Amino acid sequence: MMLASHVPYSAKAAERYVQRPSVTDDDALITSAVSEDTVRLLTHAAYREAKLLQSDQKPIALACTAALQTDRVRRGRDHAWIGIEHPLAFGVREVDLTGGDRNEQEERLSAALLETLTIAVDWLTSADR
Repeated sequence: MMLASHVPYSAKAAERYVQRPSVTDDDALITSAVSEDTVRLLTHAAYREAKLLQSDQKPIALACTAALQTDRVRRGRDHAWIGIEHPLAFGVREVDLTGGDRNEQEERLSAALLETLTIAVDWLTSADR
């Protein structure tokens, strides 16, 4: 069951979500929207929220930050970071999204998110035995 979903589109929104808003640009916690550090912060925040919403369970938190094809000018390559957290495990992975159009990138990213969740659930199911 999904407990919550958030899409912090700006750095300030992401910092608010991870519960550490910056006062100035110099003390910003999130310096790159699509990075391993950022997905770690988002994953931990998602896990904290899941525990608050359903403290009697062992939730799985899933977070993602991505740079996909756009008509805006931006630096960097097309890629994503995915994070997953559970009381027994934490992990992050990078997904290369170069090539293809925006729709193809979204499909590949969706598949990577589902694959990450499936691997985690399979591992946790076998760990419970």
